[in-house]
Amino acid sequence: MTPLDQMIDPAARYPDDRLFYTWSADAQKLYAWLRRKACRGEGDAPPEARLWHARGFIATYATAEQLMAQAIPISKNTLTKLIAELRQLNVCHPRNVGRGYVFLLGEWHLRQSEETGCTLAFEAFYLDAMLRASDLSHILGGNGQPADSNTPARPAL
Repeated sequence: MTPLDQMIDPAARYPDDRLFYTWSADAQKLYAWLRRKACRGEGDAPPEARLWHARGFIATYATAEQLMAQAIPISKNTLTKLIAELRQLNVCHPRNVGRGYVFLLGEWHLRQSEETGCTLAFEAFYLDAMLRASDLSHILGGNGQPADSNTPARPAL
């Protein structure tokens, strides 16, 4: 397991999820590169990504040339198809911005801790949320109740 894999999937469960068998290896490579380049408001991030970050999104900005040179060596036509594949899977939401794309990969929110009063930052990638929902569907029944009727329901958060 590479350090990037550990960062994305600390429990190493994701490759076993059936979602990963529905999208191409090249699309997964592109997604991994986008995720590694995600902006979290850093000053050296592209201004296009920082603008979306300020609106509550985890975003990556790149031109087609950058993606083809750094992420995956493919043609522009293939790149367009891979971006469409990621959009269709709902793991990112690309936006055309100038010469490049902003890829919205997730969202972040701030909340004050009820216990300590500290400001807490939460971020969720769309892919992680889909995988977590898949995990929960195995634990909870279709109606949101635990699959085992002897297990009490968890309170809504």
